[in-house]
Amino acid sequence: MSPRDPDLGQVADLSTGTVGAGPAAAGSAAVDSGEPPEGAELLDSEELLKVMFDRSPVGVAVYDKGLVLRRFNRQFARLVEQHGASSAGPVLAGRSLFDYFPGTEEKFWPLAERVLAGETRFYRGIPHELGDVLAHWDLVLSPLQRDDEVIGIVQVAMDASERTEAEAQLQRSERRFRSILLNSSDVTVVIDPTGALRYAAPSLRRLLDLPPERAMGTDVTVPVHPDDMASVRDAIARIVADPGDGAAFRCRLWHVDGTWHSFEVVPVNLLDDPDVEGIVLHARDITERTEAEAELRRRDAILEAVRFAAHRFLESHSSWRVHIHEVMARLGLAAAVSRVYIFENFRGADGSQWTSQSHEWVAPGIAPQIDNADLAAMSFVDAGFTEAAALLSSGEVVAGEVADLPEAERALLEAQGILSIVLVPVFVDGRWWGFIGFDECSRVRKWSTTEIDSLRAAASTLSAAVHRQRAEDQLREQQMQYRQVFEATGDGLVITDLDWKLVRANPAFYRMHGYRPDELLGRSATTYIHPDYHQDRMNYTAAIIAGERPRSHAVDVRKDGSTFPVQVHGSAFTFQGRPHVLGVVRDDTERTQAFELLEKRVSALSAVAASLTVNQALDDTLDVIARSVLGATPAIACSAYVLDPSTGQLRVYAGIGLPEGYGQAMERCWDEGSESAYQTFFAPEPLIMRDVVRRGMQDPALSPLHGLLGEVEWDTIAVVPLASQDRRFGSVNAYYPRGMEPSPDDIAFLRAVADQGAVAAQNARLLAEAQSKAGLEERQRLARELHDSVSQALYGIALGARTARALAENSPDQVIEPLDYVLSLAEAGMTEMRSLIFELRPESLAAEGLVAALEKRVAVLRARHQLTVSALLGTEPEVPLPLKETLYRIAQEALHNAVKHAHASHVEVRLSVLDDWLELEIGDNGVGFEPGDPQPGHLGMQSMRERASAHRGSIEIESEIGAGTTVRARLPIPP
Repeated sequence: MSPRDPDLGQVADLSTGTVGAGPAAAGSAAVDSGEPPEGAELLDSEELLKVMFDRSPVGVAVYDKGLVLRRFNRQFARLVEQHGASSAGPVLAGRSLFDYFPGTEEKFWPLAERVLAGETRFYRGIPHELGDVLAHWDLVLSPLQRDDEVIGIVQVAMDASERTEAEAQLQRSERRFRSILLNSSDVTVVIDPTGALRYAAPSLRRLLDLPPERAMGTDVTVPVHPDDMASVRDAIARIVADPGDGAAFRCRLWHVDGTWHSFEVVPVNLLDDPDVEGIVLHARDITERTEAEAELRRRDAILEAVRFAAHRFLESHSSWRVHIHEVMARLGLAAAVSRVYIFENFRGADGSQWTSQSHEWVAPGIAPQIDNADLAAMSFVDAGFTEAAALLSSGEVVAGEVADLPEAERALLEAQGILSIVLVPVFVDGRWWGFIGFDECSRVRKWSTTEIDSLRAAASTLSAAVHRQRAEDQLREQQMQYRQVFEATGDGLVITDLDWKLVRANPAFYRMHGYRPDELLGRSATTYIHPDYHQDRMNYTAAIIAGERPRSHAVDVRKDGSTFPVQVHGSAFTFQGRPHVLGVVRDDTERTQAFELLEKRVSALSAVAASLTVNQALDDTLDVIARSVLGATPAIACSAYVLDPSTGQLRVYAGIGLPEGYGQAMERCWDEGSESAYQTFFAPEPLIMRDVVRRGMQDPALSPLHGLLGEVEWDTIAVVPLASQDRRFGSVNAYYPRGMEPSPDDIAFLRAVADQGAVAAQNARLLAEAQSKAGLEERQRLARELHDSVSQALYGIALGARTARALAENSPDQVIEPLDYVLSLAEAGMTEMRSLIFELRPESLAAEGLVAALEKRVAVLRARHQLTVSALLGTEPEVPLPLKETLYRIAQEALHNAVKHAHASHVEVRLSVLDDWLELEIGDNGVGFEPGDPQPGHLGMQSMRERASAHRGSIEIESEIGAGTTVRARLPIPP
């Protein structure tokens, strides 16, 4: 109990109940004794208790002077439980206020002391913090008196936390509103119905340079633009007549920066509001927004003009120049400019960059410049626009005020009245083509990024139009060229679908097949392809579909049923939106005939070459040549004349297709002195003689031929000389029918066969000379061989016979030895003679064989030279006779060297077959030599090598001085 309250015990007895038991629990339990409870003087009536404690929506509590709780209602208990200390337990009478609100003594006692002094106090929004929770209470504290003495305190408490927070928010809102109002870029004023200012926010001075205090009572329309004055007065009149929110309107106001700014005004009629009693006008500066909106409108208008340009340029089949004036007008109106123009670049004579104005649009009242001579052909360098040209050529836009440009550029532009300018480059195919320009001549204008981007789009559209026109011009030119090629080409061009149906073909294709277009269009390719080549056509089409470009040979059929060879090249391509096959068909008749003719000529030349053997007679070879000429040229007769070396006169060595006796008659003409005919066949170059029959009949020197010329069917002769080393000794002559002449190819072929004929004639001459020389050499060799072998043997036989005869007469018992000597010499002589006969008759090699021939040669060495010879020859090899002859000659030369040069006493001869090779090896134990050193006067080794190489064989020689020599010949066995 507090020492300040002597009646505390009595006050404490006022209540013994607990919270939560209804009215009885609030204090009525003390009346049950039948006597008035202590403190009953605090209550005036039961009705008061009922009102104060049971029905009151606020918390009511009664404290004694020591602030001990004596009585309370249910709402108070709820407030304490909600905001008091949770550790204090339930609210009970007799407990101190500070049990439930510990730590509030210093704050609450001063309030309580003033009430206990007799004052009634009202406290609004007293803060109370419990932990992290801050609450606010409204309190009414009234003294409880008895006999003019304060005996306690009656407390009425309400939770004011929500209201306090709402009031705090309202205060913050008011402060924020005031701050906004003071610092806002908007203008807020209040006017009376006459339009006079009654209030103006501080922003009025900052934005419009009107001090609010000086503006009070003035007409609100003072700063309005004259052009907007009428509409503003009408708007104010409407808002005066209609309370509440009015329709927003726009106007221009004079701004402190010296310009007119656009404002949006929102009016509210609050004349009926006693707190305002006026019209509130809230004006917001929308200059930037208005300009942005105007900019966007211009952008949209420019883009709409660009879309219009694209429609005109890209959907029209005519040149872009046809629509450019209409497009420029749209762009000029959309961009709100004075001029729109186009400059196109070109190169000057010195290679520098020039430009020329080609198109222009001007707004009404603006002077056009299309006839300005300075702009017709302008050098960027001479005009001082090098910097602008550099920017434009790099893709940059030149935009700005003319006054800010360099002096050189400014002079030309100011002369045209330009204040602001935009130049946008135009590129075509990656090259700077020119530029599109926009002039502003009425006012200085700043070009926004949005506008410039829109103008770039216009330049891009122009670029696309120029590019398209170029492409279309090129396409039309190519199409015209393709059409001309398609129609005029000599090859057949045919387009078929993947089902082989003919879709289109050129005239050459129809001509070569003999059809009209209407007879083949839509029909299958099998109509004109030979049945034998249908499968090839299927393979050909499959290859094209697979992405290949095949080439094939086939046979086509004409309308009349005749056939002809063709070459076909195919490729896939798209035609009329679908895959098709383009075939290039070439009539291969001429090529085939030419190929066949070439084959004939190659065969003819091969036959002629094959006839050029050493032992072939000249007339036989020339006969082959004459037949070849007839088979490989259109000639119907051929002859060959050669100078006879024994008589010096021309003679006919071959003649085919000529009348009988023609050659002899020709020879008589030469013999009788027909100089013209004689010299004709010794021309230095091929000669074509025309009108031969008529001219021959008129020449008396050719009278032996007159009776024959009337029978011939030819009238042109191609004369090709036979010559060697600038020496002419005859000619090959081809006779062509009337109306036909030899072609250059014919002359080339005749030259070739004439060269072969010249070789044959030379071979015949050389063969005769060689045979004469070879016969002489062979006779000399045989004479030496006979002298060295057979003659010596005969001399020994004669000597032995005379000795035997003498002994037979004088000493008959000694005659046997000389007779044996005679017999041995006779046998050696016979062997040597057979060897010489074999060499004279090599054809016996075919009958007796290589092994037999080598054995005879070995026998001669043993008999004649008393050499020891080892021969391992094996069986007769199955090889051609020329191979056997070559090996025999090599063996003959090697054995001769072993005897004559090596002075050998022992020789080994080995013949063997090794796989596909035939090998002959001859070794001796002679003196040997150094293979790398030259051997003057000895041609045997070179001869052996030449013989072996003629059969694609080889000769290996191993030798060492003092260690003998081995010759190894290896010749391939032909398959």
